[in-house]
Amino acid sequence: MNLSAIIELAYSCEKAKFSTLQFLTSYYQLEGKNMFKAAELAEINIQNFIGYAQSHIALATKLNTASIFENIDSSIVSFNPDYPIIQNIYKGLHKLTWQEFEEFCGTLLKKCFNAESVNISQKSNDGGVDFSAKVPFKNMYSLSPYGYVELYGQAKKYSGNVGRVDIDKFTAFANRQKRDNQYPAQLFIFCTTSDYIQSALDEISKNNFISLNGQQIAFLVFNQMKSIDFKGDDYLSTFIQ
Repeated sequence: MNLSAIIELAYSCEKAKFSTLQFLTSYYQLEGKNMFKAAELAEINIQNFIGYAQSHIALATKLNTASIFENIDSSIVSFNPDYPIIQNIYKGLHKLTWQEFEEFCGTLLKKCFNAESVNISQKSNDGGVDFSAKVPFKNMYSLSPYGYVELYGQAKKYSGNVGRVDIDKFTAFANRQKRDNQYPAQLFIFCTTSDYIQSALDEISKNNFISLNGQQIAFLVFNQMKSIDFKGDDYLSTFIQ
C-alpha cells in the first residue's frame, strides 16, 4: 500500500479514529478510484489492510521506531497522534551539518543513555571514531556506578543509506581498539540520519555493534522530550540546547 497516501489521509482532519472500511474506501478514492470502485476494493482488501497495519505496528515495536498506526481491527483504525511530530524531528536531523550531527550524537548519549565524559572528535574522514563516552553501569537505586562501559561511535549524516564500506572501516577501527585496549569493556555504536543497506546491517550484527538509524533517533528524541513533559513545537532544537 501507499504509505504516503495513508499518512496524508490520516492527518487531513482532526479525527483520531476512523471506521476501518470507510478509511480504506477513502484511501482508494485518494488513489484515483471512483466511489463505487473504491468501496468494492475496500470490501475485498479490508483483511489485507488490517494485516498490513498490524505488521507495521509490530515492526515499529521491534525496531524501536514509531508506527503511524496505533490500533486496528475490522471496525476501527486509530492513528498515532505523535507520528507527525516524530517525522518532523526526523526531517530536522537531515538539516543538520555533519559537524552538528556529531555534536548531536554526543547530546543523545548524555540525555538518553546517561553517558559521561562525552568527547567529539570534530575531524572529517578520520575513518575511526567521531565520538566517545563512558556509560555507567548502575540501577535506579545506585548512589554511584558499579563500573563503566567505554563507548566509541561513528556519526554519518547521509541522505542515502549507509553502505558496507562505511561499516568495514568502522570494524577495522573497532578491531584495533579491542586489540590495543582489552579493558575496560567496550561498546561500539554507529549512528546515521538515514538507514543501512542489508549487507551493512549484517556486518553490524556480526560484530555486535549497535546501530541507530534516523527514525530510531527521532523516536528517542521524542520520548526524551515527552519524559520532561515538553509542550513546545521545536522538539529537536530544544533537545539539543
